Amino acid sequence: MMFWRYWIVFLLVVVWTPVFSHAQSTPNHVLQMTGPDDGASIRDDVLAGLQSCTIEAWIRWDDYNRFSQAWGFGNTTSSIGLNVYRSTPTLQLFAYEGNGTAHVARAHNSIQLHQWYHIAAVIDPGTGLQLFINGILAAESSNAIGNVESIAGSGPARLGVSPWNVNGRFNGAMDELRIWDHARTQAQIQSGSASRASGLEQGLKGIWNFEPDTDDTPKDEFKRIVLEGDTRMVALDWESITSSPRQFIVHGTVFNEAGRPLPEANILIQFNEKLLNEVTSNPDGSFSIMIEPPPQASSTFMLVANHLTRGIRKSIDLSKDQPNRRIRYDPVLKPSLNLEGSVYSLDNTPLEHILIEAVPAQIESSILDVHHSGHRFYAWSNSSGVYQFSNLPSQSYRLRAHLTQGWTGLKLNINSVSGLATRMVPDAWQTGSLIEVRVD
Repeated sequence: MMFWRYWIVFLLVVVWTPVFSHAQSTPNHVLQMTGPDDGASIRDDVLAGLQSCTIEAWIRWDDYNRFSQAWGFGNTTSSIGLNVYRSTPTLQLFAYEGNGTAHVARAHNSIQLHQWYHIAAVIDPGTGLQLFINGILAAESSNAIGNVESIAGSGPARLGVSPWNVNGRFNGAMDELRIWDHARTQAQIQSGSASRASGLEQGLKGIWNFEPDTDDTPKDEFKRIVLEGDTRMVALDWESITSSPRQFIVHGTVFNEAGRPLPEANILIQFNEKLLNEVTSNPDGSFSIMIEPPPQASSTFMLVANHLTRGIRKSIDLSKDQPNRRIRYDPVLKPSLNLEGSVYSLDNTPLEHILIEAVPAQIESSILDVHHSGHRFYAWSNSSGVYQFSNLPSQSYRLRAHLTQGWTGLKLNINSVSGLATRMVPDAWQTGSLIEVRVD
C-alpha cells in the first residue's frame, strides 16, 4: 500500500510541477529607454485609413525631460503625440493639424516618476481628444478635429522621440502598446487595461508587447520594431506593472458668489495638512486635479481654493471602496478676510512686536498650545500696537496673542474686517488672549 502512495505522489509532482512553473514564469518584457539617443520606430502606416483611434500603453516615466514624448505619429506640422508639458509632471495629449490648428488635452500634475500608469488616448473627429489615466478621464479637448489619417496617417511612428529636435528624449519604459481602429469607451479601457491582449481582439489595429524571440502575437508585423541607441527589451513581472495605486480626479468649475467663473484660481488638495496636488483653473474657470492618496490615508481630504480676495475650504470624501473615479465639485469662493486690529496692555498701552496668531477654528482648542504651524497665520504688531492679516482663506478663526515678556493680561482689539457680514464681526475690546472670528 505504501508503495502505491509513493508512486501517486511521484506522478503528481511530475505532472503538475511544470504547470505551476509555467503559470508563475510567464515571460514579460518592457521596452526600456534610458540614454540620450534611445528610441524606437514601428510601422509608419499604422494609422493609415483611420477616422478615429485609441492608443493605449502602460508607461513609466523616470525623468521629466523637456516635452519628452512617449509616443508620436507624424511630423512637426501634422502629428499626434503624448508628452509631458515642459519639464513637469503634467501629461498632455496633442494633435497638430497641418493647417496650424493645435488641440491639447492637458492633465496637470498627473504622474509621478518611477511609477507605472495605464495611459489611453482617444482621438475622434466628433468628440475631440480624451486622455485617460488608469481608466479615469483625466483631460479632454472637445473641439472638433480632422480624422486621424489626415493628421498623422502617413508620417513616421516613433517611440520615445519627438519630431522637434529641441525637445528631450523620453526616459522610462513602456509595455503593451495597442492601437485600435475606433474610439474606445471608458468601460472598455478600464476592463482591458490589466489583461494582456491576444492580438485577435476585434478592432485591434496593432499591438507591440516587446517580447523578444517569441510567438506570443499572431501577426508578424506587430513585432516589427527598430531600436535606437541603448534601447532594450527588459524582463519585468506583468503584475508589478499593473498594480498601480488608487487614484481619483476631482473636477469642476470655480465660481464667485455671483456665479461668475473664476480663471487663474488656485486649487489644492490636502491630507493631514500635507499637500497632495495643486492646479490652477483654466480661462473658463474649469479645473481637474488628480489625487493619489497615501496608502494608509482615510477617505476625508481637504480641498482649498483661493482667488485674489476670495477663498473656500471644503472637506471631500473619497471612498476607498471606489478607486479610480471622477468626482464633480464646483467651488463657490467667498470673499477672504482682511483683518486689522490692535493689541494693548490692560492699562491701554499699545504693545509693540507682539505675535498674533490666527488659528482655524476647526483645530480643536485642546491643541492650541501645541506647536503646529500648518494652516495657521501670523502677524506682528507695530510700534502703535497695530497688526494686520490680508487674504485669510474664508473660514472661522480664533485669534490669540503670544506673550513673550511676562504681561499678566492684554486687550486684543479688532479694528476692521472686510469679507465678513457685520453680524459675524466680534465685539471690539476683547479681554484675554482669544477672539472668535466666525464665518458662515
